[in-house]
Order: sequence, then structure tokens, then C-alpha cells
Amino acid sequence: MVFKAIDRVKQKSSLKNIIPVKGRGQIRKVLRDFELHRPKIGLEMDSLPVNLFLRYQQIFSEFEWVDRMDI
Repeated sequence: MVFKAIDRVKQKSSLKNIIPVKGRGQIRKVLRDFELHRPKIGLEMDSLPVNLFLRYQQIFSEFEWVDRMDI
């Protein structure tokens, strides 16, 4: 999921399925829509600010947040 510059993210990321979202409120809906049954979500942690990572970790505490390279 990405908030801004989706074209740039698609060019730079090795991830195949990149979904634009308009705000944090959409994240839970996207996770539900994809019927994620795995409690682990991978992020490109080298490009995510720590404050956002910590916020997501707190808001979505039912998931384990890991660097995508660890999945």
C-alpha cells in the first residue's frame, strides 16, 4: 500500500501488488479485502519512517510487522 507517488513506488519496488490508499483509515479495509489470514505483514522498512512503523504497529496490533525481506 502506498499513499503518494504510486508510479515512483512501482518503479523502485520489487513488490508486485502495490495498492494506492488515500489514508490510514483504508489500511484495515484493504487487509480485509485481501482476506489476509496470515498474521504477518511485510513492509519496505528501509523507506518507512520509524514513527509511522510504530504507529501502524500500535494500531494494527493483531499483525506482526516485519521487513518484507523476512517473509
